[in-house]
Amino acid sequence: NITFGRRLQVEDMFDVYNSSICTILLAKKEYIENGFMTVRVIESIFYGTVPLFIEEYGSNIIKKYAGAFSDELTVHNKSEVIEKVMMFKNNLTWRKEVIDYLRWRLEFMDVKYFINQLEEIKQV
Repeated sequence: NITFGRRLQVEDMFDVYNSSICTILLAKKEYIENGFMTVRVIESIFYGTVPLFIEEYGSNIIKKYAGAFSDELTVHNKSEVIEKVMMFKNNLTWRKEVIDYLRWRLEFMDVKYFINQLEEIKQV
């Protein structure tokens, strides 16, 4: 019951994310090795989808982004993906709680902070 669709275009993101329960944050080996998290984590919570982190990211990186929900959002195999998707599907209150928490926790990734940092660099 997992659908791998075509590569998304920006105009398709709302419909796909908004109709999905979870998304798995897959990454290139180099990203994982360097602790780089893609913008997909922000896209998913912005559109109301729970991000699931593959264990390969490592507990420190997952904790940085998932915080108190690190264990609940980490997946080690396909059976855990199915189990966690079903848990979120069957408990909408918990799903909302996790998404709200992640929106708060990941505020540091907001573009306004990026612009502020650029302005600080410019002044140096």
